[in-house]
Amino acid sequence: MVLQLIFRTAERAKRVSQDELDRQMKHVKTNLDKLSKNVDQVSKLQRKDPDDKFEEVMSVFNDKADSEYNLCKVLKGIGSNPR
Repeated sequence: MVLQLIFRTAERAKRVSQDELDRQMKHVKTNLDKLSKNVDQVSKLQRKDPDDKFEEVMSVFNDKADSEYNLCKVLKGIGSNPR
């Protein structure tokens, strides 16, 4: 049952055009870079609001999102290699 779901998902995923996937991944990377810059800027603030949890929450989110993005890059590379 689980394998059938994986294969159906993979079947749908392979229908995405390479150009569209490239555009979407570039968009994600651009926004991850912006978020990373924002987190970095907030971390360097001299006067921080003690109730502001932006840096704490978003740095964890950014690390996880970056990791997921890198996994997508690996999977994209595997999917684009002809056998």
